[in-house]
Amino acid sequence: MIKIFFVAIALLSLQSTNLFASEQSYHGPIALRSQNPVYLLFLSPRSEPARVLPAGSLKLSAQGPYSNIFEEGMNPTSGLNVDLDMELFRPAFLLQWGFAPQWEFGLELPFLHFEGGFLDAFVQGYHNAFGFPNGGRDTVSNGRFEYRFSTYGQDRYRVGTEMLQPSDLILHVKRQWLTNQNAWLDLATTLYLKIPTGKKSEGLGSGSPDLGINLAIAKHYKRLHVYANLGGVLLGATDLGFEEWLNTWLWSWMSAMEVTLWSHHLSGLAQVQGDGSLFDGTGIDVLDQGNLILTIGFAGQEGPWGWKVAFAEDPSGQGPAVDFTSYLEVSYTWNFTD
Repeated sequence: MIKIFFVAIALLSLQSTNLFASEQSYHGPIALRSQNPVYLLFLSPRSEPARVLPAGSLKLSAQGPYSNIFEEGMNPTSGLNVDLDMELFRPAFLLQWGFAPQWEFGLELPFLHFEGGFLDAFVQGYHNAFGFPNGGRDTVSNGRFEYRFSTYGQDRYRVGTEMLQPSDLILHVKRQWLTNQNAWLDLATTLYLKIPTGKKSEGLGSGSPDLGINLAIAKHYKRLHVYANLGGVLLGATDLGFEEWLNTWLWSWMSAMEVTLWSHHLSGLAQVQGDGSLFDGTGIDVLDQGNLILTIGFAGQEGPWGWKVAFAEDPSGQGPAVDFTSYLEVSYTWNFTD
């Protein structure tokens, strides 16, 4: 599937430039972060462009990633066991405001829903068809739900199914320093603050604020657009039951490529991103390793309406990255300066 995607992008890019005679717009990257439920307790910068909204503009986005995850591991020496088996839906509303030239303020309100789900058989068939590892998910029954940290069978942290409840509120302030029009590239920085509004006892938040920073760069040349992010998060103190293994900070990165296929109407995107490890010293690979996520998708815009659709996969089958995520985003932008 990945090879087919890149071949399609290449063939469309070789078409006559008359097909792309109008404005060559860009829409990336895909605004994903790790969908592992433990990582979602904390702040992690979402993948973002190196630009801000024009002053006087307001944008509302509705994002809907839906993920299937199975992560299980045990350290026989310490008796620590982690068991994550669920499907997770994290819809979020992101409001962005260009409040001054080169400045943007944003507010993200996410919700969380997790249960046993219905995709286990599909994901196993998908993995088998494309040669991806199943990571042991075929050893348990389909539709099973578990969200548990334990030591020798005694719960340290356990969460039941959750029916669409608000998670932690995230605020950001973003500054654009360079633009591709009068510089070699776009350059922007974002400061994040996570406010602990979600109930930690129900798996909706860590119960403490986190601070983050993200550096975004981009280069645009005709139909080709390249993006990169590098971010870091300072994690607040928490008492979830596994805090003795938690790192005090988390770093993240992203690189992506977008090709304009049909003016502002359609673009193709390929994106690779990851995080450092949230844990250290557990002796369990699915905790001590970092995330690696491969995403492919499409995006476009019609007037004030924008859209993105994507699919993300854990290409290694190891570490805490979720097995499969589908992503849909719809946005509307108001320009109050017109």
